Amino acid sequence: MKQAKERSYFSYFAKTLAMILAVTAAIGGTALYGKYQNRVDNTARDCQSRLEALETWLSNPKHADPSYEEIRAELAFCCTSDPSIDSAMILYDRETGKTYDSTELVWSSVFFRADNTKQIEKLKKAAPELAEQSAQDDGRYVINSIIEDPERIKELTPLPRETYEYSLQIRDLYICGSEVYPGKIAIYSGKRPLADRLFNLDLLNDLNYLKDIEHDPPAGQDCLRFTTENTVAIPEDAIRVNSLLYLPIGTKENSPAMKEVYRYMEDYNDHGSSEYAFENRPKTAICTSLTSTYYPEGKRTDARYEIYYLAFYDFWQEYLPRLLFYTGIIFLTELLIAALIAKIMHMKHRKAYEMNEYRRTLTAALAHDLKSPLTIISGYAENLRENIHTEKRESYADAILENTQYMDKIIADVLDLAKLERMQHTEKTTVDLAQLAQTAAARFEAQITEKKVDLRCAGKCVVSGNEKMLTQAIGNLMDNAIRYTPEGGTVEIRAYEKGIVIRNDAYDLPDAAAVCEPLVKGDAARASRSGSGMGLAIVRQIVQLHGFRLTVKAADGKFTAKIKI
Repeated sequence: MKQAKERSYFSYFAKTLAMILAVTAAIGGTALYGKYQNRVDNTARDCQSRLEALETWLSNPKHADPSYEEIRAELAFCCTSDPSIDSAMILYDRETGKTYDSTELVWSSVFFRADNTKQIEKLKKAAPELAEQSAQDDGRYVINSIIEDPERIKELTPLPRETYEYSLQIRDLYICGSEVYPGKIAIYSGKRPLADRLFNLDLLNDLNYLKDIEHDPPAGQDCLRFTTENTVAIPEDAIRVNSLLYLPIGTKENSPAMKEVYRYMEDYNDHGSSEYAFENRPKTAICTSLTSTYYPEGKRTDARYEIYYLAFYDFWQEYLPRLLFYTGIIFLTELLIAALIAKIMHMKHRKAYEMNEYRRTLTAALAHDLKSPLTIISGYAENLRENIHTEKRESYADAILENTQYMDKIIADVLDLAKLERMQHTEKTTVDLAQLAQTAAARFEAQITEKKVDLRCAGKCVVSGNEKMLTQAIGNLMDNAIRYTPEGGTVEIRAYEKGIVIRNDAYDLPDAAAVCEPLVKGDAARASRSGSGMGLAIVRQIVQLHGFRLTVKAADGKFTAKIKI
């Protein structure tokens, strides 16, 4: 039978981690693909719905002759503000020959109380066009307007949203005719923590005050001033409002989608081909919608408007930060799980391997120790049969008997050890280890007297254990101590609350712990009859069965065996 090789913990860890990563990758890849496909489909449907919304708006009789501002605002509103979608729209008016696109605008909305008649009258007097256009909503007047000046848009959006999350508090603004100008703006900003960027948390309550931006109204124009309710000092000429809202809408400057949709319009008008190759698409983005539509109802011959709409959806821009974050968390979790599973598997393997090694070593050592007495018995028996040296028949018989008894002791000790290894628990009573040591010393009184050993015993150690087993263990320790103590040496027994120590004079051993292994003897002669080599191995097994710990060491001419409770 081929002997199993010992495997390292790392091999188990690598194998377990690879399996977990493979399963996770399969599940995660499937889920990610499903999410990707679902998001792409939703984006395509959203683009189509925006096109249909624009068709509906243009088909409405109210917008039979829309103004430039109205068309620009509607195109900007039709482009999504989702940062992972770059969308652009172009509307061509075939009657006037004008082209409109969805370049970014800032949409402003002013809400003020409708029950303030003085303010309404002031608004009607100072800005009659806005007063006419204003709509009443839930007891409030709402004035909506569009800002398309790029410089003013930069002023209203002073920080890049890719890096910062910020809140703008509009403290006052000016309306000059039909134009809305920002007055004083307080900016609250802060770098977004990684977790907040990944989870898209609202940071408005956590942002710190950054700075104020203040603009004067256009010179030479009669402007109406609006101010927020929470302003401490409200000028007499200012209209007090409930809220002011600024919202960037439309396609951003230098948008790849805007460049591409213009190129598509020119190519379509020149060639009318349905085959089209992108030039400005971002590397990680996909095209979800590329449309040329004619109104009404797609009738090209009598349609007034042509609409070109393009949207690039970047799945990785939307999900990569979160994917990296969650992947890191999952990977760390998998490392811990793999480490735990590998530890358990390696411990089981190590235990089985050590047990096999232990049995193999025990078998080899047992065979070695039995071989010498068997050889002696065989030789003496052969001499007796052949009547060689008949005058030594009695000594031959004594040698055969001695070696037979020695083999019997080895086998008996091996059987005792095997029995102890199979035992899981034992009946326990109160036992004094020091008393057991004194009783064992009495059994060896003849050897102690013959070798003139100085025996010292002190202390008391009461434990809960099996008296028979502990008697055997302490007896083996005493036998070992007296056997290897030189003539005139000392054996010291010291008991205390947490254990017992048996120390005797002896020569130093390079590896004292090895004598606790089966069939390993303290003397150099492997075939000596000083003992079976099983004594300390049996002691260790008994001690471990009781939940105690045995330690041995040999240094400075002393051999010390300690049982720690």
